[in-house]
Amino acid sequence: MFKLKSGKYYQICRVPLLAIPIAVIPLCQTLKAFPLEELKFFKEKPSITMNIKNPDKIGLPTGNEESYGISYSVENMPVIPDIRVKYVHLHSSGKKTLDRDFSYADLNFKSGTELHSKITGDNIKLTFYYQPLDRFNYDFINIELGANLLFIDYKLENTFEYKGGYSKETDTLSTMIPSLHLKVSLNPIYYLKLSIKGALPIGNKTDREFECEAEYFLNPQLYLFSSYNYSYTKAHDINGFDFKTTSRGVSFGLGLLW
Repeated sequence: MFKLKSGKYYQICRVPLLAIPIAVIPLCQTLKAFPLEELKFFKEKPSITMNIKNPDKIGLPTGNEESYGISYSVENMPVIPDIRVKYVHLHSSGKKTLDRDFSYADLNFKSGTELHSKITGDNIKLTFYYQPLDRFNYDFINIELGANLLFIDYKLENTFEYKGGYSKETDTLSTMIPSLHLKVSLNPIYYLKLSIKGALPIGNKTDREFECEAEYFLNPQLYLFSSYNYSYTKAHDINGFDFKTTSRGVSFGLGLLW
């Protein structure tokens, strides 16, 4: 089990993208002392669904979704594969009225109970990959092959309001999910890069991801990007819960190379 202390990351990622001035480009010269290849900041307005089962199955109400994060890559290290670290913080809240009797943990609720749900997630994905075409110095195509380790940490706050009172339950879902990694990037012209990335599940836990991204380079070190992301995760018996989440949406961001 991987337990995140997300406060520190939250402070890093709260900086609005538009507040990052173009003047940060000279910082790349200073940062060359660190073994980093790429740094990206992004914000997304996803559509999230989450189903849980403990013991009854229910789709939690979602809405007001928001997601943002940061990722960086370390490449060309001796012996070990290239590494990418991606941190994503997401938030969702919503409400619904139960249309049937429902059991949650050791509690029983009648039809007509109003459920208020708040979902907060802090997820880290480690990607270990090789770029087999690097040795050929192709400028127009690149391929990444490797594996992912997704560490997820969801906090669920569910409040059940019924006639005469309410009950508030807080639960944490934390686990690690491995998957295979494949990414294909095309660079048809100097200022434009198109990428398709996917993750395939391994074992009885599922991390399935699809991402299509376009990058527009303002100069050799600074670029803007937009991507469409789809992700699906599923796990069984995590702290007594079975859960399934789906997220899809368009993200925008700023990237730095050095």
